[in-house]
Amino acid sequence: MIKQEKFQPIKYRVLPTWKKVHASRARIKYIVGSVGSGKTTGAFIDLYLLALRNMLKGFKKSIFYVFRNSYPQLRDSTVQSFFETFGCDPKKFNVTRMEYVMKIKKAHQIIWRFRAIEDTEKDLLKLDGYLMTGAYIDEVVNYETPNILHKCNLRCRWPAKTVFKGKTTYADHEVICTS
Repeated sequence: MIKQEKFQPIKYRVLPTWKKVHASRARIKYIVGSVGSGKTTGAFIDLYLLALRNMLKGFKKSIFYVFRNSYPQLRDSTVQSFFETFGCDPKKFNVTRMEYVMKIKKAHQIIWRFRAIEDTEKDLLKLDGYLMTGAYIDEVVNYETPNILHKCNLRCRWPAKTVFKGKTTYADHEVICTS
């Protein structure tokens, strides 16, 4: 069960390392740090900034998938960090779909989908049906193989392009991993 308390957004101070990460346009980013160092918050902010960049290019929607290797860890740690990062109202979290929808004015919608995916062929096959703008793999060290990273990299391609102000523009996509 998701905690039902109202969260206040954190006051995000961009540390020098995160300034470099946020400025990077790399498709795959891997962040390593100690417990409590702000990796999860930084990863959520980085994906949010990706959505803003794509919004400025004329895209109307971003879909981000957040993965963790077990449901209890996803629910008790990753989802709670998401609420703390953005000050989200847990009552607006669709527990059945494990989804949270953010609206940025009328111009853009960010859909956050949370999934527990184990490092098995059966679970990884589920990724084949996902369309995503970006992916966040929390505690990627809990996966024995790099298969989840490869699958996410292949699936991060939606939306591909749009016509904005008479010009064809291409969306940015990324996979971010923390450990």
